[in-house]
Amino acid sequence: MRDDARRHLHCAGDLLDYKADSEGKIVAGDPLARKTQDVKFAYRPSASKQCENTKAPTGWYDATTKACYNGSPQLVKMTMPESTLTDYVVWTVKYNTSTHGDKPTGVTGGWDSLNIGAMSFHGAPFAGTDLNEDLVFVTSTWSGQTADGWTGNRPLGAITTK
Repeated sequence: MRDDARRHLHCAGDLLDYKADSEGKIVAGDPLARKTQDVKFAYRPSASKQCENTKAPTGWYDATTKACYNGSPQLVKMTMPESTLTDYVVWTVKYNTSTHGDKPTGVTGGWDSLNIGAMSFHGAPFAGTDLNEDLVFVTSTWSGQTADGWTGNRPLGAITTK
């Protein structure tokens, strides 16, 4: 049985004023709002033999959809403090893993396999304008994470205002 305490993640989110450098890359501006909260997340199911020879060889099998998945989508809501937004806003989310983040935990856990969902859905309802779908704002201690090459993979998130 898994230790329930290992299912909690300390997560932080920011809304930042958007700026662009001379090359058009996204640069973080001033913080407009910040929220930190603990998030409880569920572990994904264990790997299934039905998935061994698929695009998700270490995935789990969902009998309802008859498909293999590597992840287990979960919604996280962060109610930000009231603030005035500028015309251009960048939203961020960050968390520590055993080896990366502001303060790596040094402890292996489910957080080592967490990702922020990213996929562009045709016809999905949204408001606002993505100024450059190929770029995202990234600050990462992992060298494999890049800010460009994101076309077709918009981060899945929403900012709702009053």
